[in-house]
Amino acid sequence: MLREEDAQKLIQAITVIGQIRSIAMRAWSELENSSDEGSPDIRVALEAHAGHLFTLIPEARSTSSLMRHIGFNQKADYHDIICNDLMMIEESLGKWISNLRNQEKHNLIFEELLHPLIAKNCLPLYEGRYHRESIWTAYQQVFGEIRRKTGREEDGSDLIGRVFSIRNPLLVVGDLNTKTGQTRQKGILQLLQGAYQAFRNPLAHSGGVELRVSAKAAVQHMVFASILLNWIARTKPPTS
Repeated sequence: MLREEDAQKLIQAITVIGQIRSIAMRAWSELENSSDEGSPDIRVALEAHAGHLFTLIPEARSTSSLMRHIGFNQKADYHDIICNDLMMIEESLGKWISNLRNQEKHNLIFEELLHPLIAKNCLPLYEGRYHRESIWTAYQQVFGEIRRKTGREEDGSDLIGRVFSIRNPLLVVGDLNTKTGQTRQKGILQLLQGAYQAFRNPLAHSGGVELRVSAKAAVQHMVFASILLNWIARTKPPTS
């Protein structure tokens, strides 16, 4: 399903194509027994409609010779507009719709993977192409959530080591009386320490110059931060 904004663009584009076709057919009919050039008014009207169309759907501009034929404004050009250019543009609209739907499916899957804090605070940055900032903010959410749940004020390794200590933890991911519980506790501690040392800390001290900040990298970091946040959400204070 298309977004309302894109659906409105499509409806307007189809309407404009119909207007161009109507003008070109009328002009072609008027010149049926003549080889004269069409009137300047016809050219102006066609140029205005075509400009509107390409403002709505810029991707359609390069799919035909519509503007060139409008500029020539001859009987044969009207025929080309009707039988070739508009048909090619209509075909390109189909591809445009298909691409939008594929993109929406991709975005939906991606967004469903994000923790609510990441979706709220990082996704707008990502959509604005602030990729480095979206990564930085993602890891800020992770360590901020640990502080929120524990009331601690430390950061980095001090915070992680204190909160997820095997011997005297503030939060646990399982029963520390079992080998499995101890292993999981150690694993989440190491994951968080690795995220801080490999990603969050370099972003803070080097401006992220050593990190890839492409759109793909930003997605990967936001998803990883979401995984960490989901684990943190499952943690509880240890039972006495």
